[in-house]
Amino acid sequence: MTLEEQEETQHEQAQALEAQLEENERLVSELETWKQRYRVLQNQSNIDRQQKDREREKANMNENNTELIKLQKELKVT
Repeated sequence: MTLEEQEETQHEQAQALEAQLEENERLVSELETWKQRYRVLQNQSNIDRQQKDREREKANMNENNTELIKLQKELKVT
């Protein structure tokens, strides 16, 4: 292999490495974007779950209050 061919091969390899580096950087950036989206969705999911838990607790309290009132009325009647 001549010196010129070696230089050409090295140049091609350098270009390929540069392209791989650029692709890796792009993929790392895309991964960070997906991680951020995941965190946002996770936070929203947590907020939604907390809201549903509060609504369920409120419904249970209302049901318990209704039952308590019913029992108090029964006690007054007897």
